[in-house]
Amino acid sequence: AWGQGQLASTPVALARMAGAIANRGLMQPSRYVLRCGGKPVAMARGVSLTRQPEAADLLRDFMIEQSN
Repeated sequence: AWGQGQLASTPVALARMAGAIANRGLMQPSRYVLRCGGKPVAMARGVSLTRQPEAADLLRDFMIEQSN
């Protein structure tokens, strides 16, 4: 995990958060099992992290600007 003191995060958690920003604030659940007993496992619904997708768009734009 990365972080200092009480704030710690795994690389997977950071990737999920970046993905949620790119997906207009919708965080997709982690998916570790694709099939169980040969049958596909349904994927859970994503969780909206904001009521304003425009806020996620703004944050995404800031992230793009900082990476250039």
